[in-house]
Amino acid sequence: MKFYESGEYRATKDWPYSICAGGAVYRKHKDEIEVLLLVRRAGDFPQLIDGYIDSYHLPKGHIGLNEKIDEAAAREISEEAGCKVELKTYMGAKLHQYTDVGIKRDKIIHYFAGEWTDDIGDMDNEHSERIWVNLKEAIRLIGNANPKREDIIIERLRQYLDLIDE
Repeated sequence: MKFYESGEYRATKDWPYSICAGGAVYRKHKDEIEVLLLVRRAGDFPQLIDGYIDSYHLPKGHIGLNEKIDEAAAREISEEAGCKVELKTYMGAKLHQYTDVGIKRDKIIHYFAGEWTDDIGDMDNEHSERIWVNLKEAIRLIGNANPKREDIIIERLRQYLDLIDE
């Protein structure tokens, strides 16, 4: 039996484990740090659990077999958000446990801090739009409503930026 038939570390009905990578993308804009959030607008994705409320996310996705974690993070950010980043540091991983079609799943997500360098094209079709907001607003928007608790990752980003700014 081949566990990851898709060529990615993606959960299946027989193997409920996923490995993902992505990051908190930031830029300096008018003497302020802004964070890029991906938005799913209410009604745009009714097939999703959160499809009837606006939801906010950091760009991330599944790691390909034999792909390095940092390479996957940069690729996923590029694909999902349509921008290029320079990865600065690893910010740790979070375990997201959830139930999908009655099957308990474990998804580990590795996060990096990535400094925006350029827009390179359109974002993918998994989100309605992308927005840039300051750190405080990013934490508020993602907040506890995001089951992956990505507000914790944005707080780690703030701590990292404070350290390099000293």
